[in-house]
Amino acid sequence: MPDTNLKQLQEKWKNTPGSEAFYPLACAYFELGLHDAAADVLQQGLRHCQTHAKGLTLLGTIQYQRGDSDEARDTFNQAVNADPVCSDPLCGLAELEIAAGNCTRAETWLERAESLGETTWSKRLRRELECKEATNPAVESEIPFVTETMVNLYLKQGMKEKAMATSQQLVAQNPHDTLLRRRLNELLPQSASSSEPQENSSSSIESCLNAWLRAVEHRKQRR
Repeated sequence: MPDTNLKQLQEKWKNTPGSEAFYPLACAYFELGLHDAAADVLQQGLRHCQTHAKGLTLLGTIQYQRGDSDEARDTFNQAVNADPVCSDPLCGLAELEIAAGNCTRAETWLERAESLGETTWSKRLRRELECKEATNPAVESEIPFVTETMVNLYLKQGMKEKAMATSQQLVAQNPHDTLLRRRLNELLPQSASSSEPQENSSSSIESCLNAWLRAVEHRKQRR
């Protein structure tokens, strides 16, 4: 987005702080990868427009990408209550359930979203859900859901350790994918990535599985 357009959005929100002008500005920040700035604008704007469903949905999306799934779920639910015929927050809830391995609940939210009309978001989630149901047996439903997109998001936010951990999970799930392994080696410290990664792959997978087990136990304790 050109700087002039961003400045215009900033000026419009500055002149009408209680209006819905906060949302286009937050979207612009989000598209530029400035998620903290977008979240700050959303939180301020939503104090005046508490039932702005799309604003709540965008805030929930940012919270989810930060790893705050519980906060994201609360925010998406607020958006659904504010506008039950808006499909975006329903997609947000479906995405949370897919990530948690709760395919049945994900299907419920996604069907509701699709009943309001298909969107790019709902189509992507449908593909992800079908893939998950086809490839993941029930015993794996508790394993954290990770994608290459999450790795890129963590890197953009400067969260290299989380990006590396997510990349390790991807390699563990796809041990024969050379591109994923190469990406992981790029993220690992030089001393670790240069010391025979093929021989260390089994220990990396084992450590990832142990991390998943700890995550499962932690999730069960919170229920």
